[in-house]
Amino acid sequence: ITFEEEATFKLGNALFRKNWVSSPSSTQASDGLGPLFNERACQNCHLKDGRGRPPESGTGSTSMFLRLARDASNAEERAELADYKLLNFPDPVYGSQLQDLAVPGLKGEGRMRIDYSEAKVTLGDGAVVLLRKPRYSVENPGYGPLHPRTTLSPRLTPPMIGLGLIEEIAPADILALADPHDRDSDGISGRPNIVREELSGAITLGRFGWKAQAASIRQQAADAFAGDIGISTPEVPKHWGDCTEAEKACLTLPNGVQERRGAAEAPPPVMDLVTFYSQNLAVPARRDLD
Repeated sequence: ITFEEEATFKLGNALFRKNWVSSPSSTQASDGLGPLFNERACQNCHLKDGRGRPPESGTGSTSMFLRLARDASNAEERAELADYKLLNFPDPVYGSQLQDLAVPGLKGEGRMRIDYSEAKVTLGDGAVVLLRKPRYSVENPGYGPLHPRTTLSPRLTPPMIGLGLIEEIAPADILALADPHDRDSDGISGRPNIVREELSGAITLGRFGWKAQAASIRQQAADAFAGDIGISTPEVPKHWGDCTEAEKACLTLPNGVQERRGAAEAPPPVMDLVTFYSQNLAVPARRDLD
């Protein structure tokens, strides 16, 4: 980046580290947290812009959460999936992810719990090792049981470095490597994920997130703002984050939209800075080349 762009990068880093607060607040540029959330700042999960780690056992994790989803249950929902309007359907009460934290006056949705079981596995050379198999559940659900068809899918914080390089790859180059039926018999069945952009409605290639559900770094950042922190953006204008119609108390709480700053809690200038920062986090130089 240029000398002038370095200031933009540092401002983006400051926003990436900023702790958001609940509304109303005297710090109007920072309010809008939640009402349900997993963390107060991007940096709290992406510690030093690196990957997270799952907890050893029990509950509690600052860098892992549970996605909640169910499959289509009727022809109308199947048509929405076929038209790329949705990737799956959220839990009717808890939404698309489990938020364990909440602003004052509201209770969190529950706690992710991980229990491990061990199994002996014999490797190709005859060595026997112990591998751990995790089992995920929701402890103390705050708003009743989950839908019986809702599945739990853990998400570990991915590293932030090098995302801008991935965004620069031509879609045709990625699609050319697709091999869903493993025709080259290398044991890898790469499948591109096709998504619909939130703002334009265009059908395009997904690149970011564990299942490539976001087409751009900006969209991935907007999804994280909404789901993880409960902050609305022009791309995802949900002022109450992942709150659902079933969580009525959540929807009655104030949000952090300021008319002078626009129609979102994180308006375009904030998204511009966070996106620029995320696009330009460099990959560390290779070590031990000799």
